[in-house]
Amino acid sequence: LSSDEFERYLRLPPGLLVDATKATNLQPGDIITHVNGRAIQWPFQWKRAVRRAKGPLSIHLIRKDKAMHVELIVQEKERTKRTY
Repeated sequence: LSSDEFERYLRLPPGLLVDATKATNLQPGDIITHVNGRAIQWPFQWKRAVRRAKGPLSIHLIRKDKAMHVELIVQEKERTKRTY
């Protein structure tokens, strides 16, 4: 990491970094901070939110240093998938 990248990393809020995604409204590099109003920092919290989803997920995230809100519709097969 360059010193600028390291400094940016230190300023990031707690959250879950999106590495790769099939969802069209999430991008690699996004940092998910809240799902359905609950703070999220760990992959198990994301998996639990997806499994319990009864409708679209309300996601608050940081993208390129800007706060954003997106809705994500969870497919039935994602809701029932069990990965550990």
